[in-house]
Amino acid sequence: MSTCEAPIDHYLRLLGERLRGPARRKRDLLTEARDSLHDATEAYRECGLDPIAAQHRAVAEFGTPDQLAPAYQAELTAGQGRRLALLVSLVPAAMLTADLMWWQPPATAPSAPSGFLLMVQALDWASYAVGAMALVTLYLLGPASRRWDLAPRTVVRPLAVAALVVGGLIWVLGAFAGVNATVESPAALTWPPMIAAWIMLNTTFGVLTWMTVRIIAATGSRLVSA
Repeated sequence: MSTCEAPIDHYLRLLGERLRGPARRKRDLLTEARDSLHDATEAYRECGLDPIAAQHRAVAEFGTPDQLAPAYQAELTAGQGRRLALLVSLVPAAMLTADLMWWQPPATAPSAPSGFLLMVQALDWASYAVGAMALVTLYLLGPASRRWDLAPRTVVRPLAVAALVVGGLIWVLGAFAGVNATVESPAALTWPPMIAAWIMLNTTFGVLTWMTVRIIAATGSRLVSA
């Protein structure tokens, strides 16, 4: 510990280094821990301890960072999981919007290969499945969490992996369909449904990819897996 660093500050820095997740929620959890430590410090000071000794006593009774980090990380993972599940539950609707990628004026619309159409239908059903998985995750992280002692990682990580795979495939398929449509009919670039679909597709699945990669990385740590 640095000679210029107070015991509580040192403790919270070590605890923060062990946590992975949204910066805002992580900051809130550390603030709650700081408040508890300061309350304990004040109590020990009233008992006659000097400020530094009181902080050391409060930190010692609070538990080591290694002991507390798993519980704090579980809270961060649950928060990430709820946000991800809310977004993934919208994937079926986003898939319907993505259908606009190949909705063009009848005079310019190219005929799609049968194999391509089968792939689109398969991804439609995959989007429904991952959307249902998201709703189940919301339930498990919400009402069901009071009944069953489930580690958030066990439900959040599978959802993140499934969403990354399905979302990535939909994103690639939509990009392919959009490029193919513009090659076949350059006028599609000015077709409003095409423009709306491009914006929706890239925004939704861009954010989804960013979230899932972060969650997979966070839930794959040794701390969370313990």
